[in-house]
Amino acid sequence: MSADVKRDLLIITCGVSTGIHAALVPEHLHESTAAGGGFIVATVLLVAVVIALTLRSDPRPAAAAAGLTLAGLLVSYALVVWHGLPLLHPETEPVDALALATKAIEGVGLVAAASLAGCGVVAAPVRATSAAVKVVPGAGDVVAAPLDVTANTID
Repeated sequence: MSADVKRDLLIITCGVSTGIHAALVPEHLHESTAAGGGFIVATVLLVAVVIALTLRSDPRPAAAAAGLTLAGLLVSYALVVWHGLPLLHPETEPVDALALATKAIEGVGLVAAASLAGCGVVAAPVRATSAAVKVVPGAGDVVAAPLDVTANTID
């Protein structure tokens, strides 16, 4: 797959995630200001990544930023589902189809970002995230497995 196709795929996956997170801001603001704020921050970060990927001639720095952003979104959702996320979303949240579809799209974007960035700068935080997730009893290893595969793909 060419670098241009990887960049386009990453722009699409980040754009889809942006739209979904932006659409869910009002619902999460009703739950709590912190949860809604988290969705606003995610939306802003994703918009910035899409703009950078679109305007920059060298996509590697923006791809690394996209990889970190997407990894953060995947891990934060995993924590919210299995444990809760202190301050932002302390209660666990049930798994739903929209969230799973969003996370699958973000996973594809993470792989594209890692492949496009092609450097250990992306692999190190993914490995650190995997190690942190493994602390969660029971589900941690399951959630960390795709992160381990992603880190290995980057290397």
